[in-house]
Amino acid sequence: MYGLDIARCLGMHNNKRFLRDRVKEVPGLTFSLNYPHTEFSTGRALRTSPIFPKLQLAGAQFGQVMGYERPMFFKLKKPQSLDLGLLGLDAQEEAASSQGETLKLPIAKTETFYRPPWFQAAAEEFQATREAVSLCDYSSFAKMDLWSGGREVVDFMQNLCSN
Repeated sequence: MYGLDIARCLGMHNNKRFLRDRVKEVPGLTFSLNYPHTEFSTGRALRTSPIFPKLQLAGAQFGQVMGYERPMFFKLKKPQSLDLGLLGLDAQEEAASSQGETLKLPIAKTETFYRPPWFQAAAEEFQATREAVSLCDYSSFAKMDLWSGGREVVDFMQNLCSN
């Protein structure tokens, strides 16, 4: 029932353009296959981080969480074959990649119950992070307004960020 709790709704969920677009998409999902990591195509890019344009240029494929566009993975510069032709997934990957190019916002689509088309990209991101360093954009996570009359907030943040 948590998914239906009205307290989970935000102001964007009462936006007429968002509702008009999303209402056109949702009824068609009733009898469709529900793949893991499903993403809506409508009501996108309502809340973005300051580095959103740079993420787009870097090849980010986005997922939406409470209206925020988050990079789910980055498209490979040189796609490598996952040797999944026997399962018919190579054709799905090609279709998903060509579909992503026609959309204004590249959406992270899975549309399979097998190894997802972004598996190799995620593996390479993991390896790059393990061997070097990576930058994570957490601007869509919780935000707190901290204030004090003295240095308490500065001391708190120094302690929090250094751990």
